[in-house]
Amino acid sequence: MSKRKYINALAKHFCSSLHIASHDLKKCIWLWVIYIKHIIIQKKYEPKESFFKSFKDNNQYTQICCNTELKLTDNSYELIFFEWAKKISRQPLLFFQRFPDKEYNYNFSGQEAFLSKLPKLEVTSIKPSTFFEGITFDNVIFESICLEKICFHNCIFRNCDFSNIISCKTPSLFIVPDFKQGFSACDFYNCNFKKCILDNIFFSIGSLSHTIFDSITLCKCVFHRMNFNHVVFLGKTIMNQTSILSPSHNFNIIFRGSMEDFHVDSRCKIAAFCYHDIVNFTIRQYRTHRLFKSSTYGEIADTYYAIEQIWTSNHIREDDNHIANFYYQRKKAETRSKKGISAFPYYLLEAIIGYGEKPFKAFIMHNLFNTIIQLYLYVYWIYTQLLYLFNQLF
Repeated sequence: MSKRKYINALAKHFCSSLHIASHDLKKCIWLWVIYIKHIIIQKKYEPKESFFKSFKDNNQYTQICCNTELKLTDNSYELIFFEWAKKISRQPLLFFQRFPDKEYNYNFSGQEAFLSKLPKLEVTSIKPSTFFEGITFDNVIFESICLEKICFHNCIFRNCDFSNIISCKTPSLFIVPDFKQGFSACDFYNCNFKKCILDNIFFSIGSLSHTIFDSITLCKCVFHRMNFNHVVFLGKTIMNQTSILSPSHNFNIIFRGSMEDFHVDSRCKIAAFCYHDIVNFTIRQYRTHRLFKSSTYGEIADTYYAIEQIWTSNHIREDDNHIANFYYQRKKAETRSKKGISAFPYYLLEAIIGYGEKPFKAFIMHNLFNTIIQLYLYVYWIYTQLLYLFNQLF
């Protein structure tokens, strides 16, 4: 190889390395911006302790645990090449992967979710006081089971049926429910809950995707920071003292049937959608979500409108001390579903008057606007006085 060709090859290699390094640096900066924004905006709303912590490593519960080691795999770093970039981005990446990767879960049924031609495996009983972790359930029927002090953590339920499930009622002297069974960091895909009576059940941090709740009763249950992706309620649905708190990633719930089929009481709470929560995102999902988030926000607006109709049909008066203002949340989502300059008037309405539903915000914005005008007039008066003195002197 001639000296000129060697220099050209070296220059190309250097330019290529510089391009890759700049790409890694941009990725690191992007991850740290998301991480810092999460610390500032979202982390103050997070609970001090996750639901599953009272079950895990507790001697009172039988521990059936698989895939318990949390580690960042090569897939987590996604297109990050240099080791120095991987070390820099490790801390923010942990916020996208708080639990072990579910791809390494133990497959309970040994079947593929949608390709298997074998009949579904039936489960008719589960031992009380059991903690399950890191297990994937494919094509499983849970039939006539009583959930008593049972927790599923970091599990996947794919193409599963839950039929005639009941949960053990736990008497409590306190007004706040004492959750003794539930699902933590679990993902449900193409599942069906039918004729279940769930009492004191928690669904915390996870996904309900293409899941149907058919003729279900929910009493003292909570859906906490869940992703609702095409969730359908049909048949007679009863909700007593049940809350949906800080839904994130998506909030797409469809209610099929007449309004008379849906019964809720005044102690049910539906909180505001959390636009900044990244707990239910992978990096790839977050990047895709940024491209299609306008359609997601449209689905959120439709959900709040449907909930507003159900609350109205049950003659429940909206009280800001107990439930979110559905009209305000719907308009807020509709504003974020708009693109470009067309969204500006709606953001202005939200900031100034809160769509007519936030009078205190209107009072603050009015005083702020008056303060800005008075400050401008004061500065202008000082400018004219200085200009007058300058003319008198010179």
